[in-house]
Amino acid sequence: MLVRNLLASKFAKPAIFGLAITLFVGVAIVPAFFPIAETEWDIEQVEIELERQRKLFPVFVRLLKASRETSPEVLPLPETTKLSRGNTGQATGMLRDVAAESNLQVESISPDMQTILKGSKYLKVKAVFNGDIEEFRDLLVKLGGVPYLQHIHTLKFRR
Repeated sequence: MLVRNLLASKFAKPAIFGLAITLFVGVAIVPAFFPIAETEWDIEQVEIELERQRKLFPVFVRLLKASRETSPEVLPLPETTKLSRGNTGQATGMLRDVAAESNLQVESISPDMQTILKGSKYLKVKAVFNGDIEEFRDLLVKLGGVPYLQHIHTLKFRR
C-alpha cells in the first residue's frame, strides 16, 4: 500500500501539472489562434489592395487629367458671316463640294426662290443626298464649319 501511495503521489503531481498545462493551452491559446489567423488574413488582403491601388494610381491621375482637359474632338465654331444676295449660287456649289468630299451622291440641290423674292434673311435650300450614315455624319461635321450656314431646318433619313 505504501508503494501504491508512493506511485500515486509520484505520478499524481506531474499528471496534475500536465493536465493544467493542457487545460491552459486548450482554454487560452487555441481560441486566441483563430482570431490571430483571421487578422493575418485581413492584413494580407489589405496589403494586396494597397499594392493594387499603387499600381492603378498613375492610371487614375492620367484619366483625371484627361477628363479635365478640353476634348480635341470638340469642333470649333467659325465666326458667322452673311452670304450676299448675289452669291446664292455659292451656297449650292458649296453643298455640292462638301457632298463630294463626304463621298455622298447628290440627287438634287435646289434653292427656294420664294425666300429670295420675299426678302427673307435666310436662303432656304432643299438638298437630297444619297449615301451611308457615316458619310452623312462627315457631311454634317463639314457643314458645321461653313461660316454662312445659320441652321439646318429638317433632316430626313430613309433606308
